[in-house]
Parts: sequence; C-alpha cells; structure tokens
Amino acid sequence: RKLYNGMSAEALRVLAFAYRDLAGIPKGKQLEEGEKSLTWVGMMAMIDPPRADVGRAIAECRDLGISVIMITGDYEVTARAIAKNIGLTSAEGEATAQVAISGKELEKMSDKEVYRRIKSGVCVFARIAPEQKLRIAAILKKNKQVIAMTGDGVNDAPALKKADIGVAMGIIGTDVSKEASDMILLDDNFAS
Repeated sequence: RKLYNGMSAEALRVLAFAYRDLAGIPKGKQLEEGEKSLTWVGMMAMIDPPRADVGRAIAECRDLGISVIMITGDYEVTARAIAKNIGLTSAEGEATAQVAISGKELEKMSDKEVYRRIKSGVCVFARIAPEQKLRIAAILKKNKQVIAMTGDGVNDAPALKKADIGVAMGIIGTDVSKEASDMILLDDNFAS
C-alpha cells in the first residue's frame, strides 16, 4: 500500500496485476470464481499528463470569478496530486484532505454539508460515481450556482443535462454525452 500511495502521490495512475489458473474450474463457475485466490504479479504506474495550458486556464477562470471543481473517479491521492500539479490547489497545505472529498465521504454527508464544504474550499471530488456527479450538480444548482459540467461517458449524461451548460468531449465523448450537452469541445481541451 505504501508503494501504491507513493506512486499515486506523484499523480500516477496505478494498475495492479494478478492471475489465476482457471483449469479445472467448470465454465459456468469461471466468472464467479475467477477473482478468488489470485496470485499477485505486481503493479504498474502510468501518467496521463494534463495539457500544458490547463494551469493557465484555471488561473484565468479564477481571475474571472469562476470556481473550478475537479470531479473524478481517480483515487483520492492521485486526484489531489493532479490538482496540485495543475494549480487547482497550492503546495502549502491546500492539497490536503481539507480540499478533497471522497465518494465514501460524500455518501455520508448531507447536501447542506457538501455545499458548506465547497464554499469553504473543497475543489476536488475523488472516487466519484456517476450518480454522485449528478448529486454535486444538483447541490450547486439548488444553491443558485450557475454551473458548467464536462463529461465524456454515457454515465455523465444526467449530470451534463442537469448543468446550466453541459460540455461534452468531442474526441473521446460518447454520442450519448454529446446529445445530452449544450456544447461539444472539439479538441477535448479544458482551456478551450
């Protein structure tokens, strides 16, 4: 776990590998039994670097009075590291848990508490499920915030619809996300 967290803290996405020999397991039971008694192989880390102009775009948003919130399915340690790298949070303490909420934490919080935390500086939501993304959009709208929401998957469509401006990714975005949106970014670039 220490190695996993260390790689995640460097904004790396980590994959773990394990295997199991399915010989001798009946075909009908392979799916059910296939993830039990695995043999650990190792981990691999990769980076999906943010585009160079994301930091500048976030600074421009702040200068215009626009708050940027990152909502991701990434592991919380990875999400906080990415947020720090792109200038969404600062190196001096802002990249701590005080600016991040995990999906598990979100489940236990009232809408009122979520909004209070956003107003006090939370700008990273990590390990978020699609229905939680929709909930965050609904909380912001309920509190009279005008929101633009980005997304690329089928599961993002409800949140894109809920937003004042739904923004789909034009390259990697699904047809469903594009149809649910008001705008499509042809270059999938936040700065655009």
